[in-house]
Amino acid sequence: MRLVFWGSISPNPVPEGNPSSPPISGNANGTHRIQTSLHNIKIAHLNIRSLKNREQYILAKETVFANNLDIFTVSEAWLNSTVSDIELVFPSFNILSLDREIKTGGSVCIFVKQEFKVERLQDLSFIAESDLHMLWVKSQSLNHF
Repeated sequence: MRLVFWGSISPNPVPEGNPSSPPISGNANGTHRIQTSLHNIKIAHLNIRSLKNREQYILAKETVFANNLDIFTVSEAWLNSTVSDIELVFPSFNILSLDREIKTGGSVCIFVKQEFKVERLQDLSFIAESDLHMLWVKSQSLNHF
């Protein structure tokens, strides 16, 4: 299993300037506030070719935790009604999936850390006649950055 970073995407992005010193903002009365809460959301995608396969599931879970990912999307998960969400638990993550029921293969899912509020966008999520699987979600951080 391998994650590939493409183009301008960096595995460890940092803000412009000196990343070791936090930004400082001042106001008219001379007080300064140090902004110490910088957080980058880490997102990755993997075409896994069967999350039902126990070895693939374990490797995916290890990848998520080893890279401290916040959101992890999976295509070709091969999920259907025979696989319950409880079988795919990543501790401290919620899962949303778009399962394929008619044919083998396909399906997509997303694992989102519980510190994010996540909601499936029902009107946009479906499997098209062309077999394109579309799972759209809206997420919001519950933590203040």
